[in-house]
This record gives sequence, C-alpha cells and structure tokens, in this order.
Amino acid sequence: MKKLLATMLALVMALGLCSVSWADAPEVNKGYKDSGNDYAALPEAPDMSGSVVNVTATNAQYTLDGAYGSIDDKTINFTESISNVLVLGRPTKYAGSNTAYFVGGFTGDENEYKSFETAAELVAHKNSDTWTPECFYNRTISNVKFTANANVTLAGFSLKGASGHIHGNGEADRVYDYVRDSGTWCTDNNNGYFAVLTMKNVTFDGLTVNSSNGYAFEFNTTTVTGRQNVVQGITFKNCKMTSSANGILHILNNGGTADVFSDITLTDNCELTVSGSSAEHTFGVYVQGVGNLKVDNCKLTGMTRAVQSVSSGGDNSQQPYGTLTVTNNTFSGVKSYIIRGESTTDLAGLTITGNKSENSGDSCKVKIGGDSDGKYMGTGTTAIYGNDWDEKVSNPNEWSKDTAAPTPSTGGYYYYDPTTDTKADEAKGSPKTFDAGVGIYAVTAALSVTGMAWAGKKRH
Repeated sequence: MKKLLATMLALVMALGLCSVSWADAPEVNKGYKDSGNDYAALPEAPDMSGSVVNVTATNAQYTLDGAYGSIDDKTINFTESISNVLVLGRPTKYAGSNTAYFVGGFTGDENEYKSFETAAELVAHKNSDTWTPECFYNRTISNVKFTANANVTLAGFSLKGASGHIHGNGEADRVYDYVRDSGTWCTDNNNGYFAVLTMKNVTFDGLTVNSSNGYAFEFNTTTVTGRQNVVQGITFKNCKMTSSANGILHILNNGGTADVFSDITLTDNCELTVSGSSAEHTFGVYVQGVGNLKVDNCKLTGMTRAVQSVSSGGDNSQQPYGTLTVTNNTFSGVKSYIIRGESTTDLAGLTITGNKSENSGDSCKVKIGGDSDGKYMGTGTTAIYGNDWDEKVSNPNEWSKDTAAPTPSTGGYYYYDPTTDTKADEAKGSPKTFDAGVGIYAVTAALSVTGMAWAGKKRH
C-alpha cells in the first residue's frame, strides 16, 4: 500500500511540473468561434482542384482565410453578390492561409521566442499555466486574381487585421484573433497580436464594387518594429467602383520607409464614381507613401479629388517614390483637384498626358509639389502635355495649363514658367517658325503615339 501511495504521489508531482492546456486547440475542420459560443459550421468547400475557384457568399471569406487550402496562384471567382466587406490578408488558424506562427517576436533574437508549425501548437503553448509572451503572425499571399459572374456586386475589400499591433480599444472597437480562435474578443491594448503581411501580384478584374461605408478598397498597413510589410503589384482592370461614402481606393503606407507599398495600377476602363456622399472630402484614388502609381484609361466622376498622392506621416515618413503616371483618363464633375501630388522629392518620373476633364476643377486642375510657383521637386523626368482640360478654372501656377518639356536652369533645377505658355490653343497649334522647345514637344508627341516612353525633366 505504501508503494502504491508513493507512486501516485510521484505522478501528481510530475503532472504539477508540466504545462497544462486548459482549453482546446482551435479546430481547423470547423468555422470560427467568434460568436462567443461554439464553433460555427464550416461552409461547404468550393472545388479547389483547378486554377479557378468558384465561391459563394457563404464560403467567400473562409476561402480568403485559407480554410479550404491556399489561394496562391488561383483565380477566385465570386458567383453571388456579397453585402459584407471582405477581409484580405489577415492571419488565421487554417494551414491554407500560409501564416507563420510565433510568440515573443518574429526571430530568435527576442526573449522567449518560439515558432510553431500550426496554430494548434501555438495555442497549446499559450494555454500553459505559466506566463507566455505575445503572439506574432506573418501571412503571405501571392499571384491571386479576383473575378465575378455577371450582375454580381461586392461591398468592398479591406486589409483590416493584416498588419501592425492589433488590439482592442473598448467594446465598440474590439478585435478578434482568428489564429487562437478562443471565442473571446480583445477590448484593450494588453492583448491582441502582432502581424505583418506580404501580398504580391493581386489583380481585381471586372468586379462591380458598391461601397456605402468608408472606401471600396481600404488597404492600410502598419509596421511592427523590426519587420516589413510588402504590398506590391496590385492591379485593378475593368472594374466599376462606386461609393456613397468616403471614396473608392484608399491606400495608406503607415509604416513609412520600413514598408514596401508599390506598383499600384488602375487601367482598362475602370470606372470610379462617388455619388450621394455627405463627406467634406471624397477621393477617387488616394495613396500615401506609395511608389509607382499608375492610373491609365479610366473614368473618375463626382469626387472632391480624383487622384492624390502624398507622403506618409510620422517620424519615418515615406515620400511618394518611383513614378506617378496619370494618362488617358476622363475626369467628370471633379469638385476640386483633378490630380494632386505632394511631397514629390523622391519621384523618379512624372507623366500626365492624354487626359480630359469635363466640368471639373473648382480649385485647380493639377497641383504638383508643395510650392505655389510650379516647382516639381522630383529627381527624374517630367512630362505634362497633350491634356484637354476644360476651362472652368485656370490657375497657371498650379499646373492648369499644359507644358512641353521644361528646360533646365542653373544648378540642375527644373521650373515651369507660366508666362511661356499662356494659351492652350497656341500650345496645341502648329508652329510658324522653328523653336527648340516646340521641336522637343513635337518629337515627344510623336513618340507618345508610337508607344515609346518619353519624359522631359522638370522640377516643381
């Protein structure tokens, strides 16, 4: 009897030294527990075997979350209209999300750092009876195209929860950890998680998006110290996007120079329309700290500002960089700036050609840089010509009129002198005598017709 009691006591002591899991690991064959009760039933899976995945309103969000497998290299086709904003890029418990799971940090340099193969392993560690550090997640998405059947409408897309320190701020601004999937929401800044996102080569092709709350596309990133978000190669083609709220495309690089947020393209007859909004300022395309923005062959209607590119805020501010290209677009009923570029010191190229405006520009047509005298502060070349601006407002000091390639002044700075081109009809007419500046303009116009790239230097 004494031996039996001793054995039982030893077993009890051994168990006391072990980390005990007091809650179940998240079940990946079920839906989420975010209702606060039990796991939701996982909707019927779409066929993931081919390159095109047809999703419904019921399983669309779970598909984006990787519940049925990775969406990399897939075309996600929406077969039904969806009234909720779809979240793209958040970390989840599903292996198909391609999320890497850590506690303590993203690398072994941090104290108490551990990495895990699955969300279940992380949860088991977090459920130990001793203190454990915070959770860190890194999700990757690449080479995904989004399409839709005819007459399908969507409410929009967001990167909410995909990057930064994700935590609550009261019950009205609570957050949920879809990796741990505990059923408990975070309402303060003492819990939550840290996340970074890598998202490359994502295309939205032929979608109809109607937003009544916020923006049709809300793509914001926030850096976690020591890590980098990469959102690169985002393309919109032949999309019809409307908003009765703040606007259409809102891309904020809140990580500044720590992040890569570049190669954003809208093309192939995209239509951006803002109508019925009570907001003081509405935007067609608003980007912050973004490199290589291109808006080509689109129609933008009804917003306060059509295309605006500015620097990101904070101590680690990122200027717009790379190239800013706005070509062959139609602007209609734009209430203030048609094109506005601020803090352009890092731009390597600026091209504004072939655009047309209709009843637009109460403030001015084009404003580049922060100075009112027309200086372009970029480091590369500039081309602003061949546009058909209507005459509702004219302010030469803010680029309301076209100009051919500027000529360099002393010290390598480039200026636009409004007195050299005061009449739009003269800029577009045939020269009676040869002039070097006009000759340059003629050559560049010819090159643009043949599809060859041209830019003349200019400093704002």
